[in-house]
Amino acid sequence: MKALKTGILVAFVSLGLAGDGSSQGGGAPKTPVQELEALKADNTSLLERQAALLLRLEEMRKQATQIRILTKRS
Repeated sequence: MKALKTGILVAFVSLGLAGDGSSQGGGAPKTPVQELEALKADNTSLLERQAALLLRLEEMRKQATQIRILTKRS
């Protein structure tokens, strides 16, 4: 049962964090400053997606706990 939960969690994380594989859009930055700004934007975007995923996972954990409580009562 624990292996199934872990597998599901890994699947959600993989889906939530999967990107298009490109770190740069359009044309490549020409200066080191532009490269750093592009990396910073990519990192910020990744952190925002991770935070949103973490919130969804926490909500799922709460729902699973609630389901466990309700199934023990019946």
